[in-house]
Amino acid sequence: MRKVRSITILGVLMALVMSCLGCSGNLPVAKQDSPIKISTEEIKDKKDNLELSLKIPVLSEMKDEKLQQSLNDRFRNLFLQRRDEMLAEREEMAKELDEEDKDNPFADIPYSLASDYKVIYNNNGLLSLYFDKYEFLGGAHGMTYRIPCNIDLRDGSELELSDIFKPDSNYEDLIDKAIQAEIAKNPENYYEPEMGGFKGIEDDQTFTLQPGGITIYFQLSDIAPYAAGIPEFKIPFSEFGDMVDPELQKRLE
Repeated sequence: MRKVRSITILGVLMALVMSCLGCSGNLPVAKQDSPIKISTEEIKDKKDNLELSLKIPVLSEMKDEKLQQSLNDRFRNLFLQRRDEMLAEREEMAKELDEEDKDNPFADIPYSLASDYKVIYNNNGLLSLYFDKYEFLGGAHGMTYRIPCNIDLRDGSELELSDIFKPDSNYEDLIDKAIQAEIAKNPENYYEPEMGGFKGIEDDQTFTLQPGGITIYFQLSDIAPYAAGIPEFKIPFSEFGDMVDPELQKRLE
């Protein structure tokens, strides 16, 4: 049976995706074309019934130091804010168990929050990466959420899928067809459309950029069973003819 995710978790995930950067694209910044340096901050902790194991990217050697600090703060807060929310949720659950079921064997099982990231592209003033955020809130297993971010380092803006293509391009249909063709190769690995399977990309579809194309992502259990993992579909720019924004395509060469 397809796993039903809670409204709370979905709301948090969407908030993370939408606020991943939060940087204004209208501020004048120094032109950033060369790759930036990216190191990893590791945060490990175990207290208050929450196990924490975070790997967070730290940007450095950017020409615009204010933008650099803003991005680093955003990346860090993605997970530290969620840590605080989970601690509050765990405390509330503990109070309810004390009042209703003091002998519940799950009362002392700790929550878990972990993260890792992967840089897909870092050149020509573009940074594309994704975070994998794992949460365990009790139950049979935890959930991993993939959170892509695509940043134009020349102005600090976050790129949406529509920014990759020329205005009024019918790119959605081509992406849908490419994904449907890939699913058709192994249909047993995906839900049927009438059972919650793939019907088309969303307006806020998550993706990353790589030289010569894009990769589209879906969350666990969105279009395929949990055991199938996180579905991803690489689509080359050649599939879109002349729809791709030429300046952006050149920056991805």
